[in-house]
Amino acid sequence: MKKSLFFPLCMAFFFVCTLHAQTWTNYTSNDGLIDGYISSIIQDSDGTFWFGDWVFDTSAGIGSFDGTNWNSFSTDDGAVSNAIFSMLQDSQGTYWFGSIDAGLSKFDGTDWTTYTMIDGLFGDNIYHILEDKDNYLWFCHFGGVTKYDGNNNWVSLDPTQGMPAAQYFTQIQDREGNFWFGGVGDVGVVFYDTSVFTTITTADGLSSNDVYVIFQDSNDNIWFGNYDNVGLDRYNGTSISTFTVADGLSGNSVRAIGEDSIGNLYFGTNFGLSVYDGSQWSILDTTDGLIENHVRAIIEDDEGNMWFGTWGGVSKYNPTLGVFETLEESFTIYPNPASSILNINAKVSITLIQLYSMDGKELTSLKGDQLNSIDLSAFPSGSYLLKVTSVDNKVGFQRVLLR
Repeated sequence: MKKSLFFPLCMAFFFVCTLHAQTWTNYTSNDGLIDGYISSIIQDSDGTFWFGDWVFDTSAGIGSFDGTNWNSFSTDDGAVSNAIFSMLQDSQGTYWFGSIDAGLSKFDGTDWTTYTMIDGLFGDNIYHILEDKDNYLWFCHFGGVTKYDGNNNWVSLDPTQGMPAAQYFTQIQDREGNFWFGGVGDVGVVFYDTSVFTTITTADGLSSNDVYVIFQDSNDNIWFGNYDNVGLDRYNGTSISTFTVADGLSGNSVRAIGEDSIGNLYFGTNFGLSVYDGSQWSILDTTDGLIENHVRAIIEDDEGNMWFGTWGGVSKYNPTLGVFETLEESFTIYPNPASSILNINAKVSITLIQLYSMDGKELTSLKGDQLNSIDLSAFPSGSYLLKVTSVDNKVGFQRVLLR
């Protein structure tokens, strides 16, 4: 695997950081992304991104991007299908790819292995993959769930075991070790404490019995996005609350949920993204820079960027300032890490320098006719975002480390 491009460290007395920290970056097949509807995204242990396309066609269903190079993998390479709905890199570094109806692929970086119902899967449609705290793998199917220990021991959780029959699209293991499964087929949510299955439905406060995505946030709230276009549910451990477009959602059918490192929640709908900071809602859509409004996958990368998979490609978003970078020429900063004076080298005249915390708070600014440095010695060690504005009001961003 190739190393991540996102924050390369140059081994020198000082190095020049030339990251082009654009707030929105959009990728399509013209850039090298696989063609189709991106339903899943992961970032692996080496920093490489993987994308899954679930559309049935002849194009590759799996793509990767290491920050420089794009690759694709199809049935010609050994993948089980060109319609991939789910993916996971497990704790051993092995990749797992779930198809719409052909089974499961395991990829060790060199060799591909296919698993189907013949091998022990409950079904050949793999809608979600989870690795639990004990390193067992769980696969959601139409009708039930399969648990796998990695040594050819497969266990089916199905109606014969007490689990309601449904088309299971989503699952989590919460921080207490309990499992939550979301089903389409009027089952709602199935709670499993590893001994008893308990069904939670509209009778218990859910807005819908067709649950498409489940997510536990950093405050231990559990969120349920539904398939029925009636709203989003939050369970706080005691009661269920429902949110709709009247509260600030961009759409009532929530298909993906993610959270950034400062606690903002992102909800993907058919009408863009809703962002919730715990009290206020905002919307991000194509008018803001999102590549397409049908959002089906959300992750945060190692550098704090949010990645969104859509029907029209992938968007990478830096949430710190929420504006486009417009400076045509990249600029350099050095030394980085810095301890006092940070030098700035740009091909255009810089008239404003601003330093922001990573949660978007402006800490200091410097104005002048032609700026080429700023003194940061008053600030503690840590990671910051530097914004520069040129004489023609173009802006650029770079991350700076203080030590």
